[in-house]
Amino acid sequence: MSERFAIVVDGTACLTPELEREFDIRVLPLHVDIGAETYTAGIDLTADEFYAKIAAPGVLTGTSTPSLGECREVYDAIVREGTKQLLVLVIATELSTTYSVAKTTAQQIPDARIEVIDTRSLAGGISLIATACARLRRRGGSFEEAVALAQKLSGKIPIYAVADTLEYLKRSGRSHRIPIGTDAQRPA
Repeated sequence: MSERFAIVVDGTACLTPELEREFDIRVLPLHVDIGAETYTAGIDLTADEFYAKIAAPGVLTGTSTPSLGECREVYDAIVREGTKQLLVLVIATELSTTYSVAKTTAQQIPDARIEVIDTRSLAGGISLIATACARLRRRGGSFEEAVALAQKLSGKIPIYAVADTLEYLKRSGRSHRIPIGTDAQRPA
């Protein structure tokens, strides 16, 4: 059996707590700004609370990247447990600076091998890559095989979203990121 390795995802991944436990997947924190308040998703803000808070008209929302210190805390906790290989799967670089923070932090930990992968995806795409790598690990696959699998799947998982309104994208300032050619941008 190969040496154990950890799988870490960023907080945008759509993993339930049950899947995180079942596959032993660690999570970098995701900070959510709602109005003047900042929360950490999954810690002091549930999905239900998030949707309730943003329902009010005019509430501005946003997210922020985990800090170098927060990434370091996650990585150090894993290394203290005796795991020296970490596969870190993060949101597409066009959508967040998480890759840069995760990679910079990884370079500060000399006693571990940390591979940070830009999944070229978000949310469910990250979750699919993470669970595929976790299944490989469960079958006895090596760290190198998991890294290769993550690299192979990155950018290959199509994500489709249907929204009844673009209001929340507009409020977050992300409406300009809707790809050309979507129904939302076709002239009426």
